[in-house]
Amino acid sequence: LAAGLLALLFGDAAGAGVTRPHVDVAAALVLEIVLTAILATVIIATADRARLVGPNAAIAVGATIALCGLVALPLDGASMNPARSLGPAIASGQLGTAWIYLVGPFVGAGIAVAIARFLHGPATQDGKAREAAAGKTEPGKTEPGRMDRPDGEPGRGSEKPARPTRSAPKRTPAR
Repeated sequence: LAAGLLALLFGDAAGAGVTRPHVDVAAALVLEIVLTAILATVIIATADRARLVGPNAAIAVGATIALCGLVALPLDGASMNPARSLGPAIASGQLGTAWIYLVGPFVGAGIAVAIARFLHGPATQDGKAREAAAGKTEPGKTEPGRMDRPDGEPGRGSEKPARPTRSAPKRTPAR
């Protein structure tokens, strides 16, 4: 959509966004497969083990994208995302090497899934994980961002939570 708008506004200048390899086609394809396999492996590992990685998952994914881009951008454009490469190629009509950026990420993602399966084993049928993914919580626990009102009825966080009371520290008389 964005590439189409650029083509409409600027004509031939839209071709500037097309990802083009600067190495031979076979090397570019292998590089895209490897880059996508690395990125997807990191994404799968951080998503699958979110309770272990926590909020730092974004740092791992962002650092992987940055590193892959720094290494491969001068070589093949470091696409790692078919939509990022196909949009400008379709809008400008320059589809010559676009197949690299479609095949590479799909094969790389398949390799990442195989790596994850090898490292973590088959998916377990964990009922709690499935309920959590569906948004259900355990009895006595609330969803993130949700607070129960003092009367026990569920709230959505718009109510002010009751402040915990603190007892004053006990003072011993000075002798």
